[in-house]
Amino acid sequence: MEEHRLFSLASSLADSVVSGRAPTDISRLLSLSIPFDDVVETIYMADKILDDHSSDFSHCSTLGILGTVIAIYRERAMTDKDSSEDLTTRWKVAHELCDLVACNQAFEDCKDGDIYDLDAVWQLIGLSTWIVSLTEKLLKECVISSNLDSSGSKKGNGGDVSVSSPSQLPDGPILLHISHPYFLDTFVMALYHVQRFCTYVKSLDPRGKTAQIARDVTVDLISNYAIDVPALLATLEPIRQEVRSFERKG
Repeated sequence: MEEHRLFSLASSLADSVVSGRAPTDISRLLSLSIPFDDVVETIYMADKILDDHSSDFSHCSTLGILGTVIAIYRERAMTDKDSSEDLTTRWKVAHELCDLVACNQAFEDCKDGDIYDLDAVWQLIGLSTWIVSLTEKLLKECVISSNLDSSGSKKGNGGDVSVSSPSQLPDGPILLHISHPYFLDTFVMALYHVQRFCTYVKSLDPRGKTAQIARDVTVDLISNYAIDVPALLATLEPIRQEVRSFERKG
């Protein structure tokens, strides 16, 4: 499809996000009528239009476009049998990105300073379990990608590392959690919420029945997953701040 036609679609999609209108016609067109590469390019262009016209650095407009992305990928996954598995993975990751934003909001709504609402303790434990499980899955993908980068490369004539085959390139949509500025910020905030919530629950007076059970479940949550949340945050936080600094300069 011609570039000006893609830009027109992207502009319409961006306008629907800003105005709060459902981009039904655009979604249907992108779901059924044009090549997938053009779909990806249109979404990228729409996100860039929104980002360029944003008055801050929050990337909230990116979240606004995710609903459309989910709808498009789900629809195409049902009609494009050859790419169904890949498209399904993509829309599920997009859904996870939205879920993570919702998790952060839930933690904010259920706390006052460093104190969390004990009436919501089981729901927050459930959210913490999901976040830790997602983190474990993300770290596994990082390890796989790192291994592919090491084993699937070779030295060129000039000594540079080059990939021996395009099929060996890592392609994990879940890595979007840490490769996009907005979603990196969202992911780091979720880890902070888990860390603070677990610290709070462990500090509760164990004489209360609810507090004792919550403490035990939280300890199990931490011990059952081979993830050092404070160490992971110590690694990601400098990257997060560097990205923020770069965006402000840009």
